[in-house]
Amino acid sequence: MFAFFAGIWGAAFSSAAPVHGVDSLARTSDSIAILDPMTVYGSKPLTTPSAQDAVSQIDRTPGGASMRLADRFQNGPARSMGDLLKGIPGIRCESEGTQTNKVSIRGSGIQTDDGPVGIQFLLDGIPVNDAEGEADIDDYDLRSVRYAEIYKGANSLDNGAYSLGGAINLVPPTGYDADPFKVNIDGGYFGEAVASASAGNAKGPVDWYVSGGGRRGDGYRVHSAQKGGNFFGDLGWRLKPGIENRLYLNAADIDRELPGGLSREELIAAPNQADPDSAVSQNFGSHQEEARIADRLTYVTANGRTDLGAFWGVRDEVTRSYFGVSSRDGIYDFTDNNLGASVKYATERYLVGLRWNFIAGAGTTYEDEDGTNYANLGGAKGGQTGSGIRAALNVPLYGSAKISLLKSCSAMVGCQAIFAQRRFVDRATASAGDDPDDARGNTLNFFGVNPKFGILLGKDEETHAFFNVSHSWQPPSFDAMVEVDTAQGGGYEFTPLRPQQAWTAEAGLRGEGALAKWDLCVYRAWVCNELLEMNDVHGSDIGTVNVARTIHQGIEAGINLNLLNFPFFQARDRRTSYRLLLGQSYTFNDFYFDNDPVYKHNRIAGIPVHFCDTDLRLEAPAGFFMAAQAQWSITRFPADQANTLFADPYALWGCSIGYHAGKGVSLYVEARNVLDKHYAAGVNPIPDVRTVTGTARVFLPGEGRSFFGGVGWTL
Repeated sequence: MFAFFAGIWGAAFSSAAPVHGVDSLARTSDSIAILDPMTVYGSKPLTTPSAQDAVSQIDRTPGGASMRLADRFQNGPARSMGDLLKGIPGIRCESEGTQTNKVSIRGSGIQTDDGPVGIQFLLDGIPVNDAEGEADIDDYDLRSVRYAEIYKGANSLDNGAYSLGGAINLVPPTGYDADPFKVNIDGGYFGEAVASASAGNAKGPVDWYVSGGGRRGDGYRVHSAQKGGNFFGDLGWRLKPGIENRLYLNAADIDRELPGGLSREELIAAPNQADPDSAVSQNFGSHQEEARIADRLTYVTANGRTDLGAFWGVRDEVTRSYFGVSSRDGIYDFTDNNLGASVKYATERYLVGLRWNFIAGAGTTYEDEDGTNYANLGGAKGGQTGSGIRAALNVPLYGSAKISLLKSCSAMVGCQAIFAQRRFVDRATASAGDDPDDARGNTLNFFGVNPKFGILLGKDEETHAFFNVSHSWQPPSFDAMVEVDTAQGGGYEFTPLRPQQAWTAEAGLRGEGALAKWDLCVYRAWVCNELLEMNDVHGSDIGTVNVARTIHQGIEAGINLNLLNFPFFQARDRRTSYRLLLGQSYTFNDFYFDNDPVYKHNRIAGIPVHFCDTDLRLEAPAGFFMAAQAQWSITRFPADQANTLFADPYALWGCSIGYHAGKGVSLYVEARNVLDKHYAAGVNPIPDVRTVTGTARVFLPGEGRSFFGGVGWTL
């Protein structure tokens, strides 16, 4: 890996001499003076697409896709991934303050209570997820996001993703588009204080961007304090016209307390309390230190574009969770290494009188995790309960072709082939003749194929209609297959599982005009072997299993209106430089079992059924703004698969006011949950509350009434 980076940078410095273009001539009264040769560098990076290019790419996608600029997101607390993705139809973000518990697209990763699963997160096109599938997204400085691309389901094929949820690509600033210097100080309720600073510039063939910050807070709930810091930087070097290399580095150190879940009654009575039995006494929480280096080389010619990428990341983490009769997880201390490489080629050709856009790519990601479980004795390590090695490998190959059949009609065909391997060794039960570090214990090999076909109707910058049929595929994670064995003194219980698969059909419309921008998508996914925690016919919890058949279907609708562009306002000579923006999104999640032996046609637990998000914002030309927000979970939804325990509906109201003119001083004040509603921000689904011994604490309370404010300065 380091040899790869060294080779690229060696090429960079060996190519540092100017590339000679046409000689510049200067005419004087007597003669022509020949000046030194000049090299002209572009005003935007090759490695990172501009926001306009990203929008154009999404417009050409025959399926559910969208882009979120971070401009408005920067004028607020920027506390979690939910602040960035808020209001995008089809995306569910569950967040307790500054920690994002779950990000789900179309029901992906409903079961997980750790990092998001079933969505491929990328940083400027380079994978962020662990190879086993989980993504750690709470350690990244969200103020270092310029925009995010969201590709739902198999519409993420050209990003190398292959699961039901799709892909989210976070694109950071570069020296070409970053502010020369920027500093932000934020604070508010629950003892929260945040400081961050960034800088960037471009000169000649080199551009750079760096950001760093720190955060601390006591948290809304008892035992939910957090502190930490992070750093991000990228450095670009234009080796010669058409060739650019970009190096990325990020690091984080985060220490947090976790308050655990509550029962429904506890949430209603006092949502700011911690799990009264174990959270404080066993000091639930985590401490993680991690660093990641990545590199991307882009080569652009008249015939096409080639991107080469590589990354390596390491994480040391200690998590402290419940230890008792029902769970022996306790304290888990592990070191995790992730590395990978990728190649992608795109070209445009005219064949048989038609325009063809071809994309082909391949990648590999590998992870090894060396961890040990201990009894949790008041937050301190007790006796060892298990020690093992987890190793994961993924190798996707993909290709697609988009054919322009008519002036306003194109077709897209594509396919992925994926090989995945999961290996696990329990050191306590390894044979005497085996070397545990060989990780030769339980080995599972998986193969998958994901075809896709789509049709796109409409011209650029007009209304588009689309339809597609696709297949998705997701191998199981170790969290679903490995748990500390409660039936013996030590070691693990390993449960082999099959990949989750689905066929999905979707159709929709999107478009933009002077008055509005809209997006509508209807989809249905026939899921096979969905990974869910279940009970058997006798009511016994059998852990995570493959459910034979489930259905995920829904509606994703969004509209953004510029109200002052309507004739009613213009006829009254309103100043059109003012903007009154109304954004509304609606998501219908209809997920249910398909004739399951135990749960028949019950609704799958954990995700709201009907969810609305509204934002009304007035912007003045001088930089002042006012906004009001509302979120509404319209109906109750189940917290267990038996559909006997439910999360209540809720409506949240908020407002903000501030000033942001682009340069100089900016400030804001924001109020959230102004009516102090008690509600569940997230749910950890269980099979059946009636079979739980003791209290079922599966609800994760959202924050109560809170106020935040901040001031910034931009050079």
